[in-house]
Amino acid sequence: MHACTLALALSGVAWLLAHHLLRATGGFGEEVPSPIEPWALRLHGMLAYVFLLVLGSMTAVHIVFGWRLKRSLWSGGSLVAASLVLLASGLALYYAPEDWHGGASVLHWAVGLGLLPLVWVHVLAARRSRPQPPRVNAD
Repeated sequence: MHACTLALALSGVAWLLAHHLLRATGGFGEEVPSPIEPWALRLHGMLAYVFLLVLGSMTAVHIVFGWRLKRSLWSGGSLVAASLVLLASGLALYYAPEDWHGGASVLHWAVGLGLLPLVWVHVLAARRSRPQPPRVNAD
């Protein structure tokens, strides 16, 4: 899951950089997109499907198990909520009316960029809440 999330975030950042910073000027002075932009977007879309597949498989065991044990509820719940916002905003970028596009785009990349630190917080919280094995006294 961590590798998938990182790859998804990196492809999203690649698209953001290509779309906003790597534009070129065409022969007639018009702004043209970077050749990286469509490939980064395609990769991001494909990785989104992989992410959803992995997230769905984690729901059956990891998420349900953590919820029942009441471990890392805030960070885990925040990750699930952020993932749902990313899913909804990603769908809005394709299927919502054009006047929603700007808001959905900003929401999508803002939540997407915030997801990586949230994953890190969740991993650290899980490590801290994990029960420690009993210590064996050598005496």
